[in-house]
Amino acid sequence: MINFDLDDETIDRIADAVVRKLSEQNLTRSALIDQGSSPLGNRRHIKLARAHPDRCPRIGRKYFVPADLVEAEMQRLSGACNDNDLDEELGLCG
Repeated sequence: MINFDLDDETIDRIADAVVRKLSEQNLTRSALIDQGSSPLGNRRHIKLARAHPDRCPRIGRKYFVPADLVEAEMQRLSGACNDNDLDEELGLCG
């Protein structure tokens, strides 16, 4: 275990800086969806995150996508199915 020996004032400054950085990027925790809870499923969620690296942070092996991007992708997918789309082959298209 690493011991940094930080005093409370330093910890508060670091926390304030993190909050400020997240606010600047509009990446609040409640606005992000992780791949494990994404309605898109892992494969589509990761593909969406990789397509928007400026808005989708990656922490370790997990990708986080803003809720507005997930919602837009869900609306796009609910339209017409592509002939090569696995969903159509499985009969999941409306």
